[in-house]
Amino acid sequence: MKKVFRLLLLLMVVFALYAGFSSQEWSYSIGIIAFCSLCFLSTLNGKRSSGSIRTSKSSSTVVGASVTSNTSSGSDCGSSDGGC
Repeated sequence: MKKVFRLLLLLMVVFALYAGFSSQEWSYSIGIIAFCSLCFLSTLNGKRSSGSIRTSKSSSTVVGASVTSNTSSGSDCGSSDGGC
């Protein structure tokens, strides 16, 4: 099944290249080629770990935080002559 899917992706890339060269409009062709490349990479097998080695699949989440600091010096910056 993977071979059929990869063949279809390759045919789409060839068709996108043909359309790009014939029309000289590359914006859609580049998008199709990038999409097909990502799909092709997703069909590749990664390294498989052996059954005797257990790996923990923990996830971590980073939540954005807002840090504000209010530093003021002893001088009066709100004077009528223009500020600090």
